[in-house]
Amino acid sequence: MAQRFVFRLETVLRLRQRAFEEKQRVVARRLQAIGREQVLQAAAELQVAEHIAESRELQLGGRVDVPAVQRNRAHLNLLQRRIADCARRIADHGRELERERGEMVAARVRVRALEKLRERRRTRFVEAADRNEAAEQAELALGVFRRKTAGADGV
Repeated sequence: MAQRFVFRLETVLRLRQRAFEEKQRVVARRLQAIGREQVLQAAAELQVAEHIAESRELQLGGRVDVPAVQRNRAHLNLLQRRIADCARRIADHGRELERERGEMVAARVRVRALEKLRERRRTRFVEAADRNEAAEQAELALGVFRRKTAGADGV
């Protein structure tokens, strides 16, 4: 009866696979954070464009309201700081993303190494089983041949 292949490092492989999947989730969360920051940045840039258009309309009106211009300028500065903060956070997330992707790739390499080892061991196991089966078949054939030749000599 043929034995079943057992990979003794299966538990280690599962643990490495889980670690890799966790790294994938971390990278996905980082990408989501970058996406959120980009949306915030785009919204602030849109508000800046609207404020610039409003200030141009006020200037075309002829009459200048100094407090309104000051408020508009202060709000515009706030929006520009917001845009700069978003850009800084996106850059920070980008650096972290590269580091996390590197960790994810390293985790995948560790998983892949064990998968290759498992396949090599399975191949060797199957080859050894085939050799043993062939040897058993040869032995049986030799025994049948000997019985036939022994029976032919005695008759």
